[in-house]
Amino acid sequence: MDKQISFLSTYNFTKFNFSNLKKGKEKFDLIYDSKNFYIQIIYSKKVNSSWMKNDTIENVFLLKGKAILEDENKNIIKMKKGDFLTIKEELKHKINWSSRKCIWIALHHK
Repeated sequence: MDKQISFLSTYNFTKFNFSNLKKGKEKFDLIYDSKNFYIQIIYSKKVNSSWMKNDTIENVFLLKGKAILEDENKNIIKMKKGDFLTIKEELKHKINWSSRKCIWIALHHK
């Protein structure tokens, strides 16, 4: 007998209501999780974050908005809708600025 395969759940990131998110805050939605890989949708509203450091490689896509990121080496990355960035594990980084309605998809893997 063949094994039945079905779809996983659907997720529509465009339905997020930014009016429920306070200025300077982010909301993280975990949409997939496995042992060595997970996917997040991140909503940002005028964020200026503190330093972050991941224990995974992070591939981040900016789906909506604009943002300015900085790494521990003082490299500045200006991102706009459609841009992609790979952040190596253990690299300290932060968001210096994000627009009022930013939507990111982040793929984390070992």
